[in-house]
Amino acid sequence: MSTMLKLIANDFPVTGTYVKSEPLGTGHINDTLLVTFVENNSNHQYVFQRINGSVFKEPLKVMHNIIRVTQHLQKKHDTGDSTVVARTCMRFLQSKNGYFWCLDPERKYWRVYNYLRRVSRNHPRYAPS
Repeated sequence: MSTMLKLIANDFPVTGTYVKSEPLGTGHINDTLLVTFVENNSNHQYVFQRINGSVFKEPLKVMHNIIRVTQHLQKKHDTGDSTVVARTCMRFLQSKNGYFWCLDPERKYWRVYNYLRRVSRNHPRYAPS
C-alpha cells in the first residue's frame, strides 16, 4: 500500500488488513480507487476518492451537499434493517476528526465511502460528430 493510502486509511474507520487497491471507473475528474481489506476471511471494500480541487473550487461545499443527499436517501431506504441501507445507499465514513473527509499532506481532500456491489452505471456513448 502506498504511503498516501496508508495515511488516508488511518484517518477513517476501515476494517481489516489491506489487500489491494485498483482504479475504479472511467472518470476524468476525481482520482477514485477501490481499496480492499480482509478481516476473518471476509472482504471489506471501500472507495477512496481524491476530490479534484481544480474542478471543485470549494470541496467542503461539495461534501456538505453530497452528505445531505446521501443521508436523505438513507432515510428513505431505512426499513429498520440496517443491512438494506448498507447494501443500497452510498455511505460516507467519518474520519477520526469527525468530518466526512480528510486532508493529505499535499492539502488535497479525500473521502471514503462504502463500495456498493452490483450497482450498474450507465455511461452514455457518444458518436463522433
